[in-house]
Amino acid sequence: MKTLGDMVIDAYKNYINMGKSLNDWLLGAKSNGIDDLIIEKIDFNKSIQTIDYKGERYLLTLQSLNGFRGEEIGKVGVMHPISIYNREFFEMVLWHGLIVLVVIFLFGLVMFLIAKRLKVRMDSTYALCEAFKHKQFDIVDKVEPEKENDEISLIKNDLIELGKMLRSYYIQLKETVASRTKE
Repeated sequence: MKTLGDMVIDAYKNYINMGKSLNDWLLGAKSNGIDDLIIEKIDFNKSIQTIDYKGERYLLTLQSLNGFRGEEIGKVGVMHPISIYNREFFEMVLWHGLIVLVVIFLFGLVMFLIAKRLKVRMDSTYALCEAFKHKQFDIVDKVEPEKENDEISLIKNDLIELGKMLRSYYIQLKETVASRTKE
């Protein structure tokens, strides 16, 4: 029966037979198309670096492998083409930019509709004031009081009541002047 130590030695020998070695480093067998030339370009003291390989830039991330005693026994490296990060970054920027533009457009549309509605209400209130200025008090019969309970509605409704009172005073004044002129 083999002991745990023997199994570790057997696994190490098997790993050596499968892998490649460079100086004191043991390179794993699962390197998916990576040849020995790239090893010379790697700075094993940096955990994150960019390297050029076969005409393309890669982001290489190295992570230390520590043994049971805490000593570093190797490194695991992961390479990703930088073009993937650039593409994903630009796609993300475009999507976020599109979302921001849609939100700005919707906000602007809502503000436009609110401002348009407010302008219509203010214009009708202003039309009442202009009619009263020109002594056209009959306009109060054509204008419907507003049912809303905001400041513009309250002012407009008060102006309608004021117009009715001014019309009655104006008619009374005309009748009084007409009767006095006859005398």
